[in-house]
Amino acid sequence: MSFTYEDAIGYINSLYNYEKDAQRISAPEFHLKSIRQLLTLLGNPQDRYATIHIAGTKGKGSTTAFLTSILISAGYTVGTYTSPHLINVLERIEIDGKPIDRELFTKSVESISRNLGSRPKEYATFFEALTAVAFLAFREKGIDIAVVETGLGGTYDATNIIKPNIAAITRIGLDHMDRLGNTIPEIACDKAGIIKNGVTAVIGKQEKSALEKILSHCRKVNAKSIVCNRDFEFSIVDFDITGTDFELEYSGIRKRYRINCPGTFQLENASIAAVIAKILGITESAIESGLENTRIRGRFQIIDKNPLVILDSAHNATSASAITKEIKLFKLEPVVFIIGINKSKDYESMLAEWAPVASKFIFTSTGSLREYAPNLLKKVGEKLGVESSVIYDQSEALDKAKTLAGENGVVFIVGSLYLAGKILSIMS
Repeated sequence: MSFTYEDAIGYINSLYNYEKDAQRISAPEFHLKSIRQLLTLLGNPQDRYATIHIAGTKGKGSTTAFLTSILISAGYTVGTYTSPHLINVLERIEIDGKPIDRELFTKSVESISRNLGSRPKEYATFFEALTAVAFLAFREKGIDIAVVETGLGGTYDATNIIKPNIAAITRIGLDHMDRLGNTIPEIACDKAGIIKNGVTAVIGKQEKSALEKILSHCRKVNAKSIVCNRDFEFSIVDFDITGTDFELEYSGIRKRYRINCPGTFQLENASIAAVIAKILGITESAIESGLENTRIRGRFQIIDKNPLVILDSAHNATSASAITKEIKLFKLEPVVFIIGINKSKDYESMLAEWAPVASKFIFTSTGSLREYAPNLLKKVGEKLGVESSVIYDQSEALDKAKTLAGENGVVFIVGSLYLAGKILSIMS
């Protein structure tokens, strides 16, 4: 009996999902044995095309989006694998910038189910199975190159089954400490695990302790390193709320580009993508058009005006700090914040970053079983001296925030990818 799309969704959702595990008590140990065995049974589809692998705490999703757009502009057939999704799971697997269709998704899931057979659910997790779905779909569509974003960490992430042509490490900060380590160097070691023997590694701005660990790993596996502020650098030329003009210097050549995504913090991610494209021999015209055409959902995304409503999926202290810097840069304060945060994020540090530019905090539900209770967050907001309230319904929270901000004010929605997805669903 053939799967329907509903069958495929049900099957995938029946597998253990670390992203939705509320207690994190039953989480299996991370390893690559399951995904390696599964992909072997499927004929190792990940070996049929070139790959670019991207890890990092901050900016990996945006870097993936910029690079995908550049490669499409250059005429490649591109597969992109990202996580998590905002609204629909099909968003995670794209061909030429568009989610795969239900038919291909269903066919790929059914193939995986046959290979898993009657094994227990723990044999392959939700993410491992979905990673295999992506690699199968890419083979089916005959892509030229895949841009693959890690799900969590690097070394034992299911995507680390690939041997990439190029690996990239974006900015590293403290996140997922329950799995990756309690310090920046520990987390850097884990993420550096995507850098394989002999590949080229493009490395974004890092704290000194993180960079030392990454470069040490590069030397160990004989990988060439290309490092921001050592081998390439970028600088702002002009900016406004609609985008940024910047210059990138690499290999002694300085070029000017534009991105039409709000947020100057995106320059680092765009620069990493552009450097990767240059290493691949992509033309300057394709890099220019690719960067200009990139649109990134859920990251400093303007979703309404009068008042200005900006949606960002910032969900750790590093990203929270970046958002505050942008708010000050664009002179948007004071801001009415709508906030929902999931475990096990450092909510106190995040709220402390936003408090100085806030007029009000409205805490709401993320829609996840792993959410911190909004009332708990409210107490922290009040301790920080910010007028705080709780509105569980996201639509009601949005309406209230707009009213509080007034026609000329600003509303920022932050704290969780889950919350970002909920808001986008409401706005669509």
